[in-house]
Amino acid sequence: MIKKKITAMFFCYRLIDFRLLLTSGIFKNCSNKMRIVVIVPKSSFNECKKILPKDIIVRILNHKIAKQESYKANQKTKLENFLRNILSLTYANNPNYKKCLSPEPQRSAFFNSESSKGLIKKLSSMVVIFLSFIGSNFFFVRKFIQFLLFFLLKNSSHKKLYEEFNPDITIVGSMGLDADAQVIWEAKNNKVKTLVINQSWDRTVCKGYPVIHPDYHLVWNYHMKFESMYYLDMPKNSIFIEGAAIWDYIFKKDGLRDKYSFFSAMNLDVSKKTVYYPLTPLFWHDELLKNLDQFKLAKINKKISNKIQIIFRVHPYYWIAPEKIRNQLFSKLKKLEDIKGFFVDYNKVIGTKDSYILKPEDQEFLVNVYHHSDICISVLSSSMMEMIFCGKPSINYVFGKLKMRGQEIQAKDYFLHHINHLYSFKIIKNVHVFNDIIYELNNIDNFSIDKKLQEKVINSEISYNRGTASKAYANRILSLAKLKKNNY
Repeated sequence: MIKKKITAMFFCYRLIDFRLLLTSGIFKNCSNKMRIVVIVPKSSFNECKKILPKDIIVRILNHKIAKQESYKANQKTKLENFLRNILSLTYANNPNYKKCLSPEPQRSAFFNSESSKGLIKKLSSMVVIFLSFIGSNFFFVRKFIQFLLFFLLKNSSHKKLYEEFNPDITIVGSMGLDADAQVIWEAKNNKVKTLVINQSWDRTVCKGYPVIHPDYHLVWNYHMKFESMYYLDMPKNSIFIEGAAIWDYIFKKDGLRDKYSFFSAMNLDVSKKTVYYPLTPLFWHDELLKNLDQFKLAKINKKISNKIQIIFRVHPYYWIAPEKIRNQLFSKLKKLEDIKGFFVDYNKVIGTKDSYILKPEDQEFLVNVYHHSDICISVLSSSMMEMIFCGKPSINYVFGKLKMRGQEIQAKDYFLHHINHLYSFKIIKNVHVFNDIIYELNNIDNFSIDKKLQEKVINSEISYNRGTASKAYANRILSLAKLKKNNY
């Protein structure tokens, strides 16, 4: 009798999940240990298949991506969206752990967004917010909402795939965001174990309560484990700390070049102080356009010291943003390209107008820019973390308007939990007006990282499997896949 090969099935309806699993090496390391099947949207199928190792099987996602406010939605979908909205604003309050800071700004943005759509939407939003408040305080309310949603998630969209591959474990990137909820439901219905891999530094504190709980959850560090336990009600024994696979490359240093050759390729001066500016996604789009104009004028008018050069990097989200929005940004950046001392990185991508994916070699640029830049300027970006890991300081913009759920809020009022966690280390310099950025950059020699604070951040965020997390993930996935299905 031929022994069945252990099979893990990854569902990646978000390209960012696919990119992180690819570039972190999780796909590759898993494929060395078991059979891997990757499910992606039809629009991304050809690009994903082209870029994945040949031994990985690629199939097409059959779930439609939910549109929360579709005017064509039937009553079932409207009810599902209503219940999802409640959970998206819900975080369990637990007397044994600190209160999550994310609900307040999220509820405010949701109310403002819905109120602009008329009286009925305004009243409905008030009910959603009230129920999210009640749900945050009472476990049975959270579970009752999940219970109602459970029946709405019913589907057999991938019946043929389950019959063909008979997977041992199904893996997604969230606890029920959009299509992931249907994926988890279908896997459970097929008596297949389910696993969520935490893909982002904010996923445990910014995406609300699970629409449906998986069997297991992989997180990066202890505080994420506690957040999963106390805010999301995941059982302690179902959460595994395996490090941050997406940051492995920072410590492995694969593709790291000498500073001279890296800077020469960008026509930059190795002797000058280098500022890395990772641009924001759409939540700061209008402000970003203004900000780039301000940098252009500051450079032309010689307000920026001649000893400073800046690397601007497009946020990958712009490759899947509406073409009009992308063109607005790119037209601004084109005007910066001709300015000496400015370099614009547009990412290394593969794909079509409907589906862009970052190539693995794009990470080589990142590892070099983090290790060879002197300082980072950021708008609430995790790039500040990468710079700290490399012993470099960061300056964070806390000004202008942000967009949350389509509504504008002031950056100074943006107190989401993960941002406050970063601030708690007192290692980030905040600035509140553009002129302060110029002042700080012109005094760049005054900046340095306190080694004790740096080590404190590293120990908090990536104390486990530093540089080898993707291998640890593969080992954990294999061990979970091999477990007997006692719970089914």
